Amino acid sequence: MDQKEQILRKWYKRLEFPAHFDALFEDLLKRKTLPENCVLARYNELLDQHGDVELNFLILLYLCEELSEWYKEHGIPYEICLHTVKDLVLWIEDYYRQSNGVLGIAFEVLWMSNHYLGKVFRLGRLEFERSTAWRDIPGTDIKIGDTYISVHIPEGKGMTPEACQESFDMAVPFFQKFFPEHKFDCFLCHTWMFDEQLKSVLSPNSNIINFFDFFEVVHLEESDEIIRHIFGNGSTRENILDRPANSSLSGWILQNVKENGKFYEGFGIRKL
Repeated sequence: MDQKEQILRKWYKRLEFPAHFDALFEDLLKRKTLPENCVLARYNELLDQHGDVELNFLILLYLCEELSEWYKEHGIPYEICLHTVKDLVLWIEDYYRQSNGVLGIAFEVLWMSNHYLGKVFRLGRLEFERSTAWRDIPGTDIKIGDTYISVHIPEGKGMTPEACQESFDMAVPFFQKFFPEHKFDCFLCHTWMFDEQLKSVLSPNSNIINFFDFFEVVHLEESDEIIRHIFGNGSTRENILDRPANSSLSGWILQNVKENGKFYEGFGIRKL
C-alpha cells in the first residue's frame, strides 16, 4: 500500500463514511489515480465540477491530510477540523442519491473550497465563514469590501435554539482568537429559511421558525433555492411535479409550484 492510499484510507475511516459506500470506495482505489502535486494550493486546478466526479471525491479526501496540518499550524483544535470537513460526507451522500449510486461530487466542489482554504468552520450545529462583501448588502449598512461572518446551516438534525445559541457563543471567541485580523460586528445569513411564507406553513415550534429569532430579516428576494434544498440538487419547478410529498413543507412547495407561486430567500443580520 503506497502513502497516498494510506492517506485516503485513513481519512475515509476518520470521516466515518457509511458502510454501504465501502465496496464503491475499494473499487475507486483500484480504478482511479490521484494527480501529481495534489496540494491545497492547486485546489481550483485539481477540482472540476464538470470533470471526473469520482476523482473529485478522492482528491478531497486526500487533501484532508494537508488541511489538518494547516489547522495544526494555526493552533485550531483537530476536532474542529474533523467536524468541519465532515461536510464532505453530506455532499457525497447527496450526490450518491441524485446519481443513483455514484460515489462522487460535482457542483459542490465550489462550496467545499471554502472549507479547504480556511474560510468556513463548523462550530457546533452551524457553520461560520470569514466573508468580505462583494456587493452592498440590501437592508444593511454592509458595503462592498466590508468584512463580516456569514452563517451557514449544514444539512442534518438537531438545529434546536439551544444548539444554535451554543454555536454563536463559540463563534465570537473563535474568530477573535484565531483570525483577529478579520474584523466583524455582525453575523449575516442568507437563506431560504427566511421566506416569511413559512410562518404560515410550519409549526410555530419548528426549528426553522425558531431560527428567525436569531436574526433581523432585512431583505427578501425571489428565489427557488428552497426547491433544491428540499428535493435535492438538480430539482426544478418542472421536474418535481411528479414527486411525492413526504412532509408538510414539501407538500406546500408542490402546491405553490402548481399555482405558479413564488418563493424567497432572505438576508438576516445579527449584531454582536
